[in-house]
Amino acid sequence: MEPAQAKHLSVAFTRNGAANVVALLLDNAAAKGKNSEEQVSDAMQCLEAMAEYQIDDACCVMIALWPRASHLMLHHVCDAIDLWICNNRSSKVIEYLREISLSESDPEICCHIEGLLRVGGNA
Repeated sequence: MEPAQAKHLSVAFTRNGAANVVALLLDNAAAKGKNSEEQVSDAMQCLEAMAEYQIDDACCVMIALWPRASHLMLHHVCDAIDLWICNNRSSKVIEYLREISLSESDPEICCHIEGLLRVGGNA
C-alpha cells in the first residue's frame, strides 16, 4: 500500500467511521469473488499495510473488523488485531476503545474491548 492509499483510508475513517471503512474493504474483496473468510483476511492485510503509514487509524479500524473475524472464527485475524492493539497504546486508540466499550450493545464484544483496555492499565 502506498502512503496516499493509507491516507485515503485514514480520511475515510475520520469522515465516515471505522465500520464504513471495514464495509468498503470487505466490498472490495467481495467484488474480486472472495468468500467471507477471504474478505476478512484481505481486509486485515490492507489494514496491516495501512498501519505502516497511519498506525492509529489502522488500529481503530481493526477494532471494527474484530467482531466479523470473531463471528467467522478467524482466530488468526482476531489474534493479530489484539496484538496490534496491545502494541499500540496511543491515546487515540485508547480513547477509541473507550468509546466503543460504552456504545457496544453486544456484551461479548464489549467484554473483549474492556479486556483490551485493561491490558495496558488504561481501563
